[in-house]
Amino acid sequence: MKQSFILAFCLALAPAAQAFNMENARIASDLGTLLGSETLCDLSFDHDAIDAYIDANVDHSDMGFASSLTGQIALVEFTQSDMSDSARRAHCRAIAATARQHGFID
Repeated sequence: MKQSFILAFCLALAPAAQAFNMENARIASDLGTLLGSETLCDLSFDHDAIDAYIDANVDHSDMGFASSLTGQIALVEFTQSDMSDSARRAHCRAIAATARQHGFID
């Protein structure tokens, strides 16, 4: 059931992915993974740092970026429910390191 939902979700996003540039798609995926992990990893991101990251890295003419970002966040939050303790720990360690590197956390 869960795999069917994920497949349907990804297929629904496929046409949107063709409508904007691939760099924005990568940024939406990467940023969505970070933001979608904030609660799971018990982090609190600096909202001004997120704003600055988006302002500096996203092509603002891409109207599909926000929906792609939202979709990635939802997908990440949905898939986290089945993580083992070890997987969650490794995931959160990587999320915290990346968030720290980009100034989202101290």
